[in-house]
Amino acid sequence: MSSRLVLGSSLTLVLLAAAALLGGCPGDAAQHEGPDADQVVDGSVDAEDSGAGRDTGPAGRADAAQPAKDAGARPDAATPAPDAGTPAADAGTPAASFQFVVWGDTKTGTNTLAALSKQVKVLNVPFTLFGGDLETAGFTQAGMNAWKNAIDGDTSGATSNGLFDTVFPVRGNHDSSNASGWQAYWDLRSHATSVGATHYSEQTAERTWSFDYGNAHFVGVDVPGDVTLMTAAEVTWIDQDLTAAEARGVTHSFLMWHGPLWTIAEHCCTATKPQVIDVFNKHPSVSATFHGHEHVHAWVHMNQARYSNLTHEFEELVAARAGAEPATCRSGRTDYCQDQQNGFLLVEVDGRSFSVSFFEQGNTTPVKQMTFTKP
Repeated sequence: MSSRLVLGSSLTLVLLAAAALLGGCPGDAAQHEGPDADQVVDGSVDAEDSGAGRDTGPAGRADAAQPAKDAGARPDAATPAPDAGTPAADAGTPAASFQFVVWGDTKTGTNTLAALSKQVKVLNVPFTLFGGDLETAGFTQAGMNAWKNAIDGDTSGATSNGLFDTVFPVRGNHDSSNASGWQAYWDLRSHATSVGATHYSEQTAERTWSFDYGNAHFVGVDVPGDVTLMTAAEVTWIDQDLTAAEARGVTHSFLMWHGPLWTIAEHCCTATKPQVIDVFNKHPSVSATFHGHEHVHAWVHMNQARYSNLTHEFEELVAARAGAEPATCRSGRTDYCQDQQNGFLLVEVDGRSFSVSFFEQGNTTPVKQMTFTKP
């Protein structure tokens, strides 16, 4: 996917110079040139950064992310072809422009998740995506109930802001035990109905799913750990599902699973899945992937500098600290890194563009914004 970043103001599909980026992640100017990419300009430059000592990633591009220091069970479905026609609900056509939140990795940090939930609630987004590691000791009823209370904004469970009913999660490695318990706990088709999504489909009940919202298609894949755990059946289903979505005329496809294709932090450098790249090369609708696992918030522009067989460019976004312990981005592995802080991403879709705002816990002003536009 060709990408373009431009300067501008909050939540108007622009990239803004962020106020005081987090320690160790200066927003250096970056240019991205790929086989079909527009120039990419990141206008956020730290006041103290003169450009000296800038880290260069594998593409030879300036890396904007040099840290200051290292720091009752539902049965599995067979693998049917995706449901290309039956909407989850007829709730009218969603607005052409819409927003959603991406977050992940709570583990034992339920107090932090509850605080973030209050911050997300005021944004009034129709739904959120959660990238795994909801709890820390596999699926347990008690652990999931604690997470549910926290995402609803009150760890005591006395009140609820309703975010649980509009969240779409995938499993992480810390959620990987008791798959049948996980499946029995969720009813994601009802979540799709409540938010007005259409064309809800599942490859495996409550674990690998997809739906349409506005001009975009969303896919969650059950990968409880590194991307190498993605199965051949899941790769085939993704290919079929994207084909069906593109036949319906979607502009964007956003995919989420736990461990990123391009690892960036504490799980650095071993994960890869060439079969996924092969599928993405066939599908121009793929705009971005979202992931947890790494306990940082970060962006990577995915092109041939990352994987030599990648001919369709897209964005990789990691939103992986909603309560979990901190990690540090590895030098040269990202185009932007926000580590050591809890937070979430706000994504706004508008036509052929989408913008991403990086938020920290307790700060109502995004610390980083960027916009990407399809040609």
